[in-house]
Amino acid sequence: MKDRLNFILIISGIVPETILLVFCFLLIGNLFSKGITDLESFTHLAMSLMGILGYIGLILLLLEDRIKKWFIIFCLTLGIASFIIFISISGKEAWKWVLTMEEIDEWFIFVWPSIVSIISIVRITFQSLNKKN
Repeated sequence: MKDRLNFILIISGIVPETILLVFCFLLIGNLFSKGITDLESFTHLAMSLMGILGYIGLILLLLEDRIKKWFIIFCLTLGIASFIIFISISGKEAWKWVLTMEEIDEWFIFVWPSIVSIISIVRITFQSLNKKN
């Protein structure tokens, strides 16, 4: 039962993250067509690459028993960092929007993958600590 709930949690994070993955690829394509000429475009490139690694981290959660735990945590952390950078460079209004989202679909697409990543990082960390004791 516990494994089934974990699987549902992971899939519920992968589905909306797939939409964000498409946006990352579109942004990277746009950046390369225009050229990376300033700090803002470099930040968008780094943010997109970290988002892609965050997506890979969510996929690797499905193969958790075959992959090094530190690598999964690393990828998930980069995905969370990508979200934080996105909200931070978007300004104070973006943080207000995240905290007061009224539409459940917006919240599900933009915030839920990061929540799933945080839950998974905590779970993997506690499992690793319990195995050492």
